[in-house]
Order: sequence, then structure tokens, then C-alpha cells
Amino acid sequence: MMDPSAALKVVVQPVTAWQRPSHMRFEVPVVAVVAALLLSGSQRVAPPTPVCQRPFARGEWGSDIRVDLTLSQPPSVGQTASLLVELCAKRSGLATLELTLPEGFDWVTLPPNFSAHNTVSHNPANFGCLHVADGTVYLAAREPWRLTATVKARADGRATLIATAKPATGVGDTSFYFMTAGPTLGSSFVGFHIENPSGTMAVTDPPVPVCAG
Repeated sequence: MMDPSAALKVVVQPVTAWQRPSHMRFEVPVVAVVAALLLSGSQRVAPPTPVCQRPFARGEWGSDIRVDLTLSQPPSVGQTASLLVELCAKRSGLATLELTLPEGFDWVTLPPNFSAHNTVSHNPANFGCLHVADGTVYLAAREPWRLTATVKARADGRATLIATAKPATGVGDTSFYFMTAGPTLGSSFVGFHIENPSGTMAVTDPPVPVCAG
């Protein structure tokens, strides 16, 4: 029987000031990978917990809304994937939702009534010309809400997709989806490899990011 740990990629992501550790949620894809390895063909993987039954962030990073972003699959270059965003709010009201794709991704279809624009990011954790879609939604208290869109990978390498939700009153929440896009079909995976086990790193100045058009 295959050792499940042998198939898991090690996830490494530097924590920067804008990244709240309690909001880095990519546990669902990892659980899905482990379950797929352990279950036989005659067994079924249990469905994920509904968003309003998942815990809200507490303590210093406590929030009044929960947002989770996932992809149907980590796409390889030239491949598309369905993007799913789930929301749950403690109180009824309007909320703004901002979805950010890395430079190596494009929107194929936007969520209904969302608008798109590009923004330059100098942050090494998500560097380059980012593709942002934003909109306003109404959330009923403790009622699940979701939207879908379609994205496409056009460059290989590390990719971070971000969903940020902010209620009209209260504290917002952010969800991150970390993956590595591969150059060929089936070569992408959730998370990042450790590329330099020695711990040393060459420091160079990155190019100045530019958004074409």
C-alpha cells in the first residue's frame, strides 16, 4: 500500500504583514489528497463541512465573516479550473468581496455582477500584475452563500489566489489558495515545493512589475 506521506508536497509560504496566520486556509485540498490515497475505489469521500458550520476566526484575528476560496483542480499551463468562493456572516448585511489572481492567471468568466481591473503588486509573496475582480453581495445571517468563476493558468510557477470579504460593519476575513502551476497536464499541485533545502538564498532585486494596457 502506498505511503500517503510520500505523495504530499511540503507547503512553504513566508508570512508577511498582510497575511493573517489564522486565515491561511488550504486544509480542505490536503485532506482530500489524503482521503483519496487511503480510500479504496468502493468507498466515498465525505463531503466538506458546510461553510456556516466551520468556525469563524477568533482572538486577535477574530472576524465577523468567513470566506473560503478553493479551485476544482490546480490547473496546469493552458488549463482552466472552476473557482469557488463560499461566505458566511454572523449578521445580515452587505459585504464587499475582492478576488485576486496572480500574474500567471487570467479570468475566463467573472462572477455575476463583478468588475475586473489590474493592480501592480511589489509584494514578493504575490509579485507582479495581479488580476482583481470585486463586487458587493448581500449575506443573510448564518446563511451560506457562494459564487463561481472560471480561471486559466497561463504561466508555470508558484501561484497564490486570494479572496477577501469585508462586511459593512465588523471585521473581514481573507482566504488563500496556494498552488504550483506545472508546464504540462497533470504536473500542477496544491502547495509549494521546498526549492532550496540548504536554507541559503540568493538575494536579487526583482524586476519592476508592469500591467500591460
